[in-house]
Amino acid sequence: MKNSCSRIPFRHSIAFMFFTFVLVAFISFTGTATVVYAQTLTVTSTSDDVLDTGSLRYAIENATTQDVISFDLEFPATIVLGEELKIYHGLAIQGPGADMLAISGNHTCRVFYIDTVESVDISDISIVSGDATGDNYVRKTGGGIQNLSDNLTVFNCHFSGNNADSGGGMYNRDSSPTVTNCIFSSNSVDYYGGGMYNFESSPTVTACIFSSNIAAFRGGGMFNNSSSPKVTNCTFSSNSVDFYGGGMYNWLSSPTVTACIFSSNIAVHGGGMFNETSSPKVTNCTFSSNTADYIGGGMSNFFSSNPEVTNCTFSSNIADDGGGMGNYSDSGPTVIDCTFSSNSASIGSGGVMCNMEFCSPTVTNCIFWDADDEIDNVNSKPTLSYCVVQNNDVGEGTISNNITSADPMLQPLADNGGPTWTCALGEDSSAIDAGTDSGAPSTDQRGAPRPYNGGSFDIGAYESGLEVYVITATCSDGGTISPVEAHALETDTEDEVFYLLPEEGYELEAVFVDDEAVSYDEACNTYTFQDVTGNHVISANFQPSIDDDGGSGGCGISSLPTIGFLLLMPFMFLFRKRK
Repeated sequence: MKNSCSRIPFRHSIAFMFFTFVLVAFISFTGTATVVYAQTLTVTSTSDDVLDTGSLRYAIENATTQDVISFDLEFPATIVLGEELKIYHGLAIQGPGADMLAISGNHTCRVFYIDTVESVDISDISIVSGDATGDNYVRKTGGGIQNLSDNLTVFNCHFSGNNADSGGGMYNRDSSPTVTNCIFSSNSVDYYGGGMYNFESSPTVTACIFSSNIAAFRGGGMFNNSSSPKVTNCTFSSNSVDFYGGGMYNWLSSPTVTACIFSSNIAVHGGGMFNETSSPKVTNCTFSSNTADYIGGGMSNFFSSNPEVTNCTFSSNIADDGGGMGNYSDSGPTVIDCTFSSNSASIGSGGVMCNMEFCSPTVTNCIFWDADDEIDNVNSKPTLSYCVVQNNDVGEGTISNNITSADPMLQPLADNGGPTWTCALGEDSSAIDAGTDSGAPSTDQRGAPRPYNGGSFDIGAYESGLEVYVITATCSDGGTISPVEAHALETDTEDEVFYLLPEEGYELEAVFVDDEAVSYDEACNTYTFQDVTGNHVISANFQPSIDDDGGSGGCGISSLPTIGFLLLMPFMFLFRKRK
């Protein structure tokens, strides 16, 4: 008995230490360290008065590192600024949604100026009507945001109607921000970079839209100066510039551009993209319906530019010279597995490609089709291998081998699966199994494997043989579902995400796939088809929402009750033992 009783305090100590360990582990796992030291500052007023404790300006100036700024306003709302908001330390600005809250420069000032080594996160707001066209040089850049921080993250924001001399929507200098799921629309500049200007910077730009931005000189959508941005899954559409690079302009830069769409952009040179002494890597992209008054409807390469262009489709682009691509002055692009369809030179030559003044492009596994004049060379010597060229019009001075002029049976530009549109190969296409594997990528523009089903490599950006699955979407009144149709390849690895968005006053009631109710991500209102292997139908039902003041919806549940419970457990345990 003595020995048995003498062990009780020891067992109690072990239990107490165990629960203390659990508590510490819980706090560490749940990130409570951040919660302890950070505070949430709530903006309750649209005032711009720094003395107003409910204003955004007060919150920014009084926030400390890791603080979070949230909003409790009557939405939709607009906060109109009298002067720019300066951020010199880490914080997070978490808006209610870009369609719910706008921060406006009122056409008199820039919206945000950011200069800190600490992390700054800005999400779910619109940044509008900023103006940075003052007398001081520094003030002339970045109408929406001027950023000097490597640790800036911008997510789900809309930059619209901002103006500057350079960088209408956003200006990045010596920085590497992360910009995701943002829209840059209708921003303008007197000089460079209507949507975004990057100077000696390497931003990561993903799933963004650059639309209807305007620049007077260079880069309607984006201007890269001595920069190496990573641009992925972005769309550049209907941007315009008076001179160079309607969609994107690169000067002394080496961007990586992957799975992007350049459509209906306008410039004098380089409707879709203009490269000046630059060597971008452009992969799995589509250039369609871009226009250049002079050289390069889809892409222009000037002054020793040597881009690598792989698995890209150039369709229905127009220029005086080089409807699809124009190369000038010692430029030597490498073009592999690309499709050029229905491009045209309006009054000049080279409907597909024009090479002027000592250019030496290397073109392999490409299709040049449906243009009046495929290739035109002026003091230039391109090399073409394993290509389909209509009428064998390879151009005078071209070094060519393994060229066929048989019909590739190109289909119209369409969604054939993958992130960007392609021109499929019809049955009995001359391009099927006719390419070389030397230097060819292992997948096509859509991500389909090359070669497919044991055959040889196809010529062009599209590898034939794979089935394309279709997912169609419908919904009831009270909300939207996007996209209304998606296409997935027969690869067992492609996912498709659908966004289920209730309108104001409604909530999502149920989601059905092929007439069967399914669970979905309630926090994000999304449903994901994983590893698509067949055709499907998805539908969403919305119903009028019912306010429930008694619940938090599960997203904002405080960890304090749980922590308190864990704190009490050791004492409860000991008390029970003593009884």
